[in-house]
Amino acid sequence: MRVYQPNRKDLLINTDWGVPKDDITAQEAEERNLVLFKKKWVTTDEKKILKKQINTYKHIRGTIYLFIFVACVSMIIAFVVPAEFLVKFGGQVGLFINAVIHIFTAIGLWHYKGWARWVASLVVATYIASIVGIIIVPILLYYLHNNVAEQIFSVPRGIKAIDNL
Repeated sequence: MRVYQPNRKDLLINTDWGVPKDDITAQEAEERNLVLFKKKWVTTDEKKILKKQINTYKHIRGTIYLFIFVACVSMIIAFVVPAEFLVKFGGQVGLFINAVIHIFTAIGLWHYKGWARWVASLVVATYIASIVGIIIVPILLYYLHNNVAEQIFSVPRGIKAIDNL
């Protein structure tokens, strides 16, 4: 299982959690009230915590990839579409600024910076005007602001948010 922030042992997903499947028998696991999750035996409470942490990390990464995609599309449109068609959308400068905001926010999210979560929330909220936005905005906002995200983005003193890429 992937470790997203190796130095953040306060999050269960970043630790050596669970007992490998082959280390104990199914009968022994049943006696200890353990369930199988990602080829490891864990308690039901640990499974709930791990699932929520995994989903939150995956949605944060998905938001990063979405922001990079939007930035690339903005840059392509800015340089490919004739300027007279872009006046409605703030012109080439507006698209360039949009791309820069998306890229810097994606970099901040990648490093789990608290400010990036709030900028991402504001940017994502602007997507609500589209049909797809009606579906995606509540999901992204939930995963940027649930209690696991609060824990991920609030780094304890003396610990870096992330020490390797």
